[in-house]
Amino acid sequence: MGLYDLYNQFKKDKICLSYLGNFNDDITNKIIDLSEFKLQDSGELNKVKNRVSFLIAECFQNIIRHKIDGENKTADNNLKHDKFFQVNIFSDMVCLSSANPVETSVREFISGKINQLNALTEEELKELHQTVLGTTGFSDKGGAGLGLIEMARKSRHPLRYYFSDIDETHSEFFLSLEIINKKEAFLPHEKEIESVVSNYNLMQTGNIVLFYKGDFSKESINSITDMLQPNLLKTESIGIGKKVMIIILELIQNISKHGLVTDGTKSGIFFVSEKENHYQLTCGNFVSKENAQKLNENLNELKMLSVEEVEKNYKNILFNNEISESGNGSLGLLEISKASKNRFDFKIEYVSPEISFFEINVNV
Repeated sequence: MGLYDLYNQFKKDKICLSYLGNFNDDITNKIIDLSEFKLQDSGELNKVKNRVSFLIAECFQNIIRHKIDGENKTADNNLKHDKFFQVNIFSDMVCLSSANPVETSVREFISGKINQLNALTEEELKELHQTVLGTTGFSDKGGAGLGLIEMARKSRHPLRYYFSDIDETHSEFFLSLEIINKKEAFLPHEKEIESVVSNYNLMQTGNIVLFYKGDFSKESINSITDMLQPNLLKTESIGIGKKVMIIILELIQNISKHGLVTDGTKSGIFFVSEKENHYQLTCGNFVSKENAQKLNENLNELKMLSVEEVEKNYKNILFNNEISESGNGSLGLLEISKASKNRFDFKIEYVSPEISFFEINVNV
């Protein structure tokens, strides 16, 4: 599947942010910050901003609560099964999804408790919440403690779930909840649980640690880089980590500065893959016909240069102050080429006579 095809799979999503890996409070806070920023200018959805923030935190706590020993590997000690979280923001609803390994022995228990919660009315959920506060009738470790009750109450719609086998004793537990402003409104199920599972599998098999589709405003860039820098790029070589961050900044700033505005935003797609001995950074966005031609010429010229020639051209631009107020696209491309030692490839797909989709993959 090409990157443009993948982008179109998330065409209805104003924002899709997926994270696969270890969780901590910093990750939680950055996702909450990004979602609040996106929701505050989203009309009716602005009214659910506080509920969404609460539920994001609750989803993360639910995942941490179910941490089990040896959850990162399968029985053959090969494929990792990391914890997963995804937020999708549509024009009229928000979908929060998570996945984490659980012991297969608790699958039936979890299913039964979620089905029980889904069958209750809003008033019955409130009564159950009060009851559980004073008793130990529901086990937090088992999967239906106050956390799940709070999710059912705050989302005001049935919780959706799914299990997939990891090995004989462990299963992957997927949980998804939807939030809209009007509790009587019809849920369109824009993001079915099967599509969440599909995206998880895509990230798992591709070793993708962070996936983002949406607009690349300054606030979005800050949230993404803040998440990546301290939490995802913990490499033994500090130099490699710095190079990765330099390239990430150049890639997403390129979209922010030079991307084509479509539907009122400079939308694009970006993800980071962690390979055996390097990182792969993938980025795609819409560009005008004119910019597509310039990119094609500049990048093809760069590919023909040696590492030494790239370094020389980079210094010439810096020393000659050939940087405009709006930034210098050539310098940015040289920065990417320099940091990756020219290990990149690109593709330009023509969408219409005046619009192209630009894709670049960088290895570092």
